[in-house]
Amino acid sequence: MIRFILAGIALGAAHLDPRLSLLAWIGAGALPWALQGARGFCPALGLLLGGMVAHSLALHWFLLTALSYQDTRPPLPAVLAVALAGWSTCALMVWGPAALAAIICRRVSPSLWLPAAMAIGEALRAALTGFSQDDYLCSQWRIEQILRCLAHIGWTPTLLLLLCACTSLGEAITRRSGWRALPASVVLIMLGALPGRVPSKPSPDIGAVVAAASAESGMVPPPSASSHIRLLIWPEGAFSDRIPGIEEGPLLPLCWPGLPFGREHLLGALTRSQAGLQNSVLHVGPDGCIDAARAKSTLAPVGERRFAGLGPLGEKFVPGRRVPLIQAAGRKIIPLLCIEVFDRALVALGRRHGGDMIAVLASDLAYADSEIAIRQSLAALALRSAEAGLPSVRASLGGVAAFIDAGGHVLCSSMSAMGDVLTCDGGI
Repeated sequence: MIRFILAGIALGAAHLDPRLSLLAWIGAGALPWALQGARGFCPALGLLLGGMVAHSLALHWFLLTALSYQDTRPPLPAVLAVALAGWSTCALMVWGPAALAAIICRRVSPSLWLPAAMAIGEALRAALTGFSQDDYLCSQWRIEQILRCLAHIGWTPTLLLLLCACTSLGEAITRRSGWRALPASVVLIMLGALPGRVPSKPSPDIGAVVAAASAESGMVPPPSASSHIRLLIWPEGAFSDRIPGIEEGPLLPLCWPGLPFGREHLLGALTRSQAGLQNSVLHVGPDGCIDAARAKSTLAPVGERRFAGLGPLGEKFVPGRRVPLIQAAGRKIIPLLCIEVFDRALVALGRRHGGDMIAVLASDLAYADSEIAIRQSLAALALRSAEAGLPSVRASLGGVAAFIDAGGHVLCSSMSAMGDVLTCDGGI
């Protein structure tokens, strides 16, 4: 089992820092070595154990999240139990298909079934939870050739190619068989030959609010918000009131005390529709009136919706149903709230309907100031931009604001003091 643990350590550590991204290649390549010679149910159990190690390392901040959701400091065993439940759930969903395939395909070369099984596991977790923060490709967000590959052929083909290259190379080394490294050679040559593109950038007249705790007192844009900013994007939870009478889609202008004015705004707020309580993105015009809304459709498991018998302590949220698209500042913006940045299908839906920019309104408070967790969320947005070919903007209440071009490159970012505004030229 030690081989599976070592592979899991490499796979998990790759998500801790972009400079460790090569460890994801090593970890995937080590899996055929770990599977070699394993008998009975050991391959299946070993893959689940390695997955558990990988998730507990990459998502170690689950411990901090468990603490942040408590009003009083809970006992350590309770915190560990909550974190362990999260890691175990991820391991079962992501590595369950691979464990099953290891039993069924025990006589088949791992490089022929392991990449597909891992891809199915990640898709299963995304479908059930909406969460994919430590997907395999999320460790590769700073590698230019991977970003180009995403732009050319999309997420799943890129994932399968990379896993095929890693596992075939690992199997070639394990079995000392040179011809088994042929798929890896082909993939590496293809990645090296991919042409680059000139990526579009977010408009310079857009500003992203970072650490806007001051937003709750009057929603007045900070003094640093330059006069040339046409659209100001606020984070999720920037407005503390619950606004009634808000339905998704274009609205008759609704003015509400305390809303910002003087320019266009996208802001996150809790709203109440006929269906119930919703977490929404609101478009506020220069007159300070709401004229469009879009409710969050991908709800966080347990925190915002019931999952595995557990659910929010207070009133549950009702998911939105409309296409994620709001027109603002002359652009068709795909507005996403926090965890929705991991929903690739949601971004693709907005793009098919004409979206030309992604805007993420994030809270990040659940990350409990973990820079690693916040960076992982930023990585997801960079990958969404690269895959969709769209520039993106990120505003945050307790994390990082950023501008990303359509190639997935972070142009500027900030974790500055509360109430600051980041612009595309890096100004704050």
